[in-house]
Amino acid sequence: MLSIGTIVSLGFAYYVYQDAKKRGIENGILWAIGTFLVWLIVLPVYYFKFMKDK
Repeated sequence: MLSIGTIVSLGFAYYVYQDAKKRGIENGILWAIGTFLVWLIVLPVYYFKFMKDK
């Protein structure tokens, strides 16, 4: 059974991957993997780098 933390990490990673794909970011899969592994650090970096000017 997956823990809540794993499910949350997976959800964030999926969102980042879909957003990166929509924006045409080449290494979107790497952002998604990073988000899954350490989302507390990578997700804010992704936000300020790509989504801030949305």
